[in-house]
Amino acid sequence: MYGSEPQKMSQGGGKTVPQSFRSLSPRRMSLITLAQAERIIDAIIERGAALDLRPISVIVVEPGCKVKAFKKEDGASMIRFEMAFGKAYAALALGRSSKLVHQRAEERPIFMRYLIAASGEQIFPEGGGRLIRDDNGEVIGAVGVTGDTEDRDEELAIFGIHAAGFKTDEDCAAMGRRIGLLKSNPGTRRSSPRKRGPR
Repeated sequence: MYGSEPQKMSQGGGKTVPQSFRSLSPRRMSLITLAQAERIIDAIIERGAALDLRPISVIVVEPGCKVKAFKKEDGASMIRFEMAFGKAYAALALGRSSKLVHQRAEERPIFMRYLIAASGEQIFPEGGGRLIRDDNGEVIGAVGVTGDTEDRDEELAIFGIHAAGFKTDEDCAAMGRRIGLLKSNPGTRRSSPRKRGPR
């Protein structure tokens, strides 16, 4: 009991403060660390070199899309930071891979144009942005990969997440709605009524 008193005083006193502090603790613990972010990035760049891909640039961000780490291979072209960031931002903003965001942009271009504008042009709907999840399925960050084809960037993002011991949306699919995942792409479900023809 005495041990809890300094904590109360340091937080401003009052019975509600320790409870609030405890409620924040799990969230603080769920942020990706710098060491973990660098493991993801290094694994992706090494994999890209092993596959003889074009120079790769990789970003890892915290929830809220605050940059944790970024690396750009020698020879990579301009604005790679912005593209990698935009892919990670898209994944976090819409709660799905940026490749699925790209699909949504093709299905509903006006809607996606609005979202991009609402984000201050930060969303980049192109494959290579992936949510990073812990063992409980909680989002602890996102990775954005750019430099090669969309499919290769996506493949590398998944590889890096797994190389660092984390999980992708697919790995956590069984957890479903509890962690914000749907069993199928909403665009797929939306397309079936169109087969009935015009009303």
